[in-house]
Amino acid sequence: MKQGKFDKATDILRKILTCNSTVEVGDVANLAECLIILQQYDEYQKLYAEHKQSLDTLNDGNFVTLMNTLKAIQENDTAAIKAQLQPLIAKTPPGMHSKLVHWQFNEIQNGIIDKLSDDRRQLAETIVGFFSGRIDPQFMQSTLDQV
Repeated sequence: MKQGKFDKATDILRKILTCNSTVEVGDVANLAECLIILQQYDEYQKLYAEHKQSLDTLNDGNFVTLMNTLKAIQENDTAAIKAQLQPLIAKTPPGMHSKLVHWQFNEIQNGIIDKLSDDRRQLAETIVGFFSGRIDPQFMQSTLDQV
């Protein structure tokens, strides 16, 4: 999605959440992702606070870890990236396992990764690979050790 499409998607998701009597966690997660991509961190924090219980349990808490990691990537905050990922790496068994079941990473690729400089892009692609199950925890750890 291009920037304008993220803005439009964000508006639509906001309307869905305000109009529906039953809030679907998938809609909340999609809005959260758009807000992170658009770097609207204050609004993301408000959304997170409002839906904390649902988001914290989504994919065993891995969704929130991904969102916080993406924010840290955009802010070029290596310490925060490591702080987010270290506990997840430690609890992930050897091998390749998806951390976010039923999640597509296309928007993250288009909205964040494609806009990064080469070195940051490579780190971000490795992190997304770890979350999607294409990168094992040992490789993720060795990548973080080099950052």
